[in-house]
Formats: sequence, structure tokens, C-alpha cells
Amino acid sequence: MSKWLSILIFVLSIFVSIIPAPSVAANEGMTETLVISEVQTGGCAAFVSDNPPVCMSEDGKKEFVELRNLLPIDIWLDNWRLEYISASGATITELAVLNGRVAADGSVLISYDGFRPNEVIPDMFFAKTNTTGLLAKSGGHVRLVKDGEVLDLVGWGSAAATGTWPKTSVLLPEYSIKRILPNDPLYASGIKFAPATFPTSPEGKGFTPDQPEVPDDPEEEEEEPPVPDVQPACDGAIVSEILPNPEGADAAREFIELHNPTDKAIMLDGCLLGLSGTSKTYAFAGNILLEPGEYRAFYDSVTGITLPNAAGGEVLFINGNTEYPFSYPKAMKDNESWALIGSSWQATDNITPGVENMPMTPPAADDRGGGDEELPPCAPGKFRNPETNRCKNIVAAASTLTPCRPGQVRNPDTNRCRNAVLASAALKPCKAGQERNPATNRCRSILAASTTLKPCDAGEERNPETNRCRKVTATLASANADNKESAAGKNMVNYGILVLIGASVLGYGAYEYRNDLRNKIANIKARFFTGKSSK
Repeated sequence: MSKWLSILIFVLSIFVSIIPAPSVAANEGMTETLVISEVQTGGCAAFVSDNPPVCMSEDGKKEFVELRNLLPIDIWLDNWRLEYISASGATITELAVLNGRVAADGSVLISYDGFRPNEVIPDMFFAKTNTTGLLAKSGGHVRLVKDGEVLDLVGWGSAAATGTWPKTSVLLPEYSIKRILPNDPLYASGIKFAPATFPTSPEGKGFTPDQPEVPDDPEEEEEEPPVPDVQPACDGAIVSEILPNPEGADAAREFIELHNPTDKAIMLDGCLLGLSGTSKTYAFAGNILLEPGEYRAFYDSVTGITLPNAAGGEVLFINGNTEYPFSYPKAMKDNESWALIGSSWQATDNITPGVENMPMTPPAADDRGGGDEELPPCAPGKFRNPETNRCKNIVAAASTLTPCRPGQVRNPDTNRCRNAVLASAALKPCKAGQERNPATNRCRSILAASTTLKPCDAGEERNPETNRCRKVTATLASANADNKESAAGKNMVNYGILVLIGASVLGYGAYEYRNDLRNKIANIKARFFTGKSSK
């Protein structure tokens, strides 16, 4: 071999060695390339509390795995596999097969079918589904494999096959474990994963999957991929519901809901949510797509926008340099939202984040003043009482009822039998000297009119109280006797008064002339016994 050829080969070998090939093979020898960066094994189907999350019921299908490229260059993936291993290590489930390119410092987000963690659109969904989710909360492993070689693995809970790979504690619902990245001070310590934390921070950026090859068909022209039917960014989206004052603590429960009323999807990237009078805004990012007819709520824990209660407020939906204001009134009640229902805004106690808005729950039947047309119909055999608006039983028609007993009639309002005297037209005539009582329809005695009575005999008169004849003399004698008794009584009273007055006068005179009387009595005694008078 010539000297110049040797030199040329040497130079080429150096040149080749310093140019990285577009393949992961160029990164062999580096300790970390594409790694498992975040894992969530489940979430809440219904919350007792949002922050921190406490589940009323759990949803095992709210799970995801995030992969991250730690290299400053792109990584090309060729049949790389993401797998789940049961806690005992006995069962292996393939979650995804990765083919494509991951940009430098990019990430790949893979979640359970249909689950969009924190409203981020995943790059891929798990290859399998079931009714409870694939990643067991109590324990398991997730690993990344290339050509049969395990590139990364992390276990949690009761995981028994981690070997020298990292392992963490059980993950609570809505919590995730996150990898300690090179820019973290703990990275140099060799600790791979931090303890489970909330909130999660899934991210999918920089992954370009390979397009599957379509075999050439000479008989058919290759079809162009359909162009997504998407509106211009932000155009058409509106604010549809605002909850400024949820019941209990407001944090992580207030929300602003957006709605797409159009027949095309709306990309929200570049749009902003804000609050009038403040500089606080929330920018949509991460390929957030609002499907046709979709409602989606964005909570304050995500937007960072705190809605005032007592003073009311104005929410802004900002598209470029255009602000679309949506105001809500002052002093909204606890757990009442301001919602767009039909074409009008109104308060409602039916809180519906993420679904079509509903009007206020109607008041109970006893509380409203509307007619029967506002109330549901009564059950068969019942009718609505117009005074109480309550349903009550209907008595069957009279033609189907047992006849009433003698002396009873049927009440036309209730169809029930009640005691009553028959109509006077059907009654037996009253006897002479009687009349019919209009209140009871019964006969009662009456006195005949004076013009039809027989004249009283001589020396008699008619008693006006009984209409009977009575003797005049007896009447006069009785009257005279009564008068005499009355006069005698009056005379006795008068005599007594005179006696009392006379006794009073004599007593007073005796008192005034007591000395003279005493002297006279003494003279009389002296004259009677001695014949001399005393001086």
C-alpha cells in the first residue's frame, strides 16, 4: 500500500469517527439516551378534594408513561418497545412499539387509550386495553427495550424484578414519579427518581413517528392523506360557563369552560385566557384541540387564574390582539355557575364542566306559583289539587259506585255519600200548624197568623207571646196583686227611712243638750223625793 493511500485512509477514519450517524448507534457508550422520565398508574373518577387529590372513586385507566431524550442530538427509534411487567415478574405486556425520531431534549408521551393527561395530547396510546387499566397501582414495572436489551426500567410498590434498577413506593391516584434530570442538583448523587408528587407534568414534544410504507399498486393511484378539517387557530371558540364560587374551598375548583359551537375542530395553541383588570393570563400550548361541539373546563389549578366572588368579574378569551369579554355578576351564590344556555347567560346550580350546560333546577311543586302546565302529570287515578298543587286520589264516577243509603246524597265534588234531607219538592207536606225549616227541611210547629185565629171570648184577650186567649180579669188581678205587693214593699222601705232619720235627729239633739237634760232629770228626782228643786 502506498504512503499516500495510507494517509488518506487514516484521515477518512478520523472524519467518519467524528460525524454522528443518524442512528442511536452513534450514542452507544453513553450511559443514558432515551429514558423513562415520568409514570402515573391511576387517577380519580370522582373527587372528595382536588388539591391535594382525594378520590371518592378511582379510575385505573388514567395512566401514562413519558420517555425523554437526554442527548443534545436526535435519536432514531427502530422497533423499540415499551413493556409493563407484573409485580412478580411473571407477566409481560407490550404497551407500545416505537418507530421514528425523537428530537434533542424531546419527549414521547404514551397513555391509556383516550386518556389525555392534563389535556396534553399523547403521541401514542397503549396497544392494549381492559376495563381497569394496565399499570397496577400496588406494584409493577415499566421498561424500555431495544433488540432484547433493557435500556431503562423502573419499579414501584411490590415490584420484585427490579434488580439494580430504581424502585419507588406505591403511587397514589393522580400522583406520578418523575426522573431526576441532569439539570437537577440531585442528579450527581445517582438517585434516579424522586418520590411520587402532585401535580403531574406530562409532556409530549419532538417525536416524529415513521409513516408506514404503502406498497405500490400500479392499478390505483396513491391517495393523498386527508387534510384535517380544522378552523384557523382559536377562531370560533367561546367561553360557555364560569364557576367563580364553588362550595367549600375555592382553590382548584374554580373553572372557565370553553365551547366549540362549530362543525370544525379548533386548535387552541396561541390563544389566551385572562381576567379583566389584571395582568394574569394563561396561554394554551401543546396542540390542544377543541373538537366540534366539545365543552372543556380549565380549572384554576391549571390556569392560575383566581376568579373574584363578591365583586363579579370579566373573563377574557384572547385571540391575537382581539379580546372577547365574558362578564359574570356580583355575589354569585355558592356552587352556582354563570352559564350560556341556548342563547342567553344565566345562573344555574347544575354545574356541568365539560358537558352541555343545564338550567337552574326547578323549585319543588309547593314552592312555585305556576299552574298545572308547569308540573308533571299526576299518576293514573289521581288529580292535581288546585289549592295545594299536590296529586290526590280520584273517587270513581258515581255510575260505578255503590248507591248511597236512604237519607244520604252523593257529594258532586268528592263522589262520596253524605247525610242530607231530600229536596222539599219530594217531601211529605207538613201538618196543620207546622212549617218546614229551610235549614233542615224538617217540619216544625208554628202559630197561625192572627187573621186566621178564632176571636177570643168576652172578657179574654190574646197573649202576644203564645197567640192563645186568656182572661182579662185574671190578668188584671194578677197585675193589681203585683202592684200592691210592689207598693207595700215601697212603703216599708219609706217607713224604715223615716224611722232612721228620726232616730238620728233625736240622738243628735240629746247629744247637744245633754247637760240641760241632766239638770232637768235631777230636778225631777229632787222634786219627787224631797219636794225641792235643785239648782
